[in-house]
Amino acid sequence: MIRRAVPLHIDETRHAALRDRLIESGLSDDMAERWLAAWEAEAARRGLDRGAVYSEQGERWIAEQRTAEPES
Repeated sequence: MIRRAVPLHIDETRHAALRDRLIESGLSDDMAERWLAAWEAEAARRGLDRGAVYSEQGERWIAEQRTAEPES
């Protein structure tokens, strides 16, 4: 059995808080979830753990990616 470094409820709370901040910035629920999934994949690729700064790193990464995205 693999033990998680951070309890599931803390992960869920951080995920929800970041999702809410993304929605407050003008994203739809669906788009916020898509960006969160993209961040989680990127964080896994980098081998990052879900510590206290995980959401902060995610918020910065998402902002950078959104800024780099061409306007449609």
